[in-house]
Amino acid sequence: MLFRSSQEPNGTPFEPFRDLSALAKIARQSQFCRFFIKGSVVLTSGEISLLNNVELVGIGDALVSLPTNCAFVLKNSGFYAQNIIFEKQGESSSSKKLRGAAKALTSFFVLDHSAATFKNCEIIARFLGDGRVFDSQSSSLKLEGTGISSSAQGYSCAINASGPSKITVLNSRVLSVADTAVAFSSTGGRWNLDENFAQVAGRMGRPAEFIDTVVSMTNNKFTSQVSSKPQGYKDIYTAGKVDFISDEGNIYK
Repeated sequence: MLFRSSQEPNGTPFEPFRDLSALAKIARQSQFCRFFIKGSVVLTSGEISLLNNVELVGIGDALVSLPTNCAFVLKNSGFYAQNIIFEKQGESSSSKKLRGAAKALTSFFVLDHSAATFKNCEIIARFLGDGRVFDSQSSSLKLEGTGISSSAQGYSCAINASGPSKITVLNSRVLSVADTAVAFSSTGGRWNLDENFAQVAGRMGRPAEFIDTVVSMTNNKFTSQVSSKPQGYKDIYTAGKVDFISDEGNIYK
């Protein structure tokens, strides 16, 4: 569904968004909406809740910037993003009071029984305390040709998944930097990692943690630059029943 108006940007190729404040409101008018974004878009604080299917396509150097107390929340919906830079800014002094306002605000994207795909995107997240770029709860997430850079003072995780989530990461780059840094973390579900580079840096951490998960990993490079590695340290931590249906061509450094 495309909207066109001569009065103000509405997300069409003719009048691409430069402000997403009306995105959720317009999206509620249809089961599926495609919006185009051009230039830099700065969002205000709070959750951006998407309850149906939304597609965002960047034109040129499209940038969507969120303050620290803002998050995309998908509930029983679908989301597709292509050719967009998403940036979550560091916390300002004025936003510290809002730090505990909602659980979702410690994440960049929260998926609740939803499906999301990111193609040729860059996702940059800066957390003052702890943070997860993606928090997938019984959902499907696919990244293709996409980069994630996550930094935090305490705990940083690029992709966290729980329940029967399905995570697919293809030809992408993931960097997590914090006191405790993790690239991929999963309890349950199914993961497919193919042709990726994942790096963690900090005092503790590891590229991946899988618990009770089905995993396929092919031709990935995992790098761990942590100062504290306990005896028996492994780049890929497993617990419970973890089934590696494919584990070929992976490099650990």
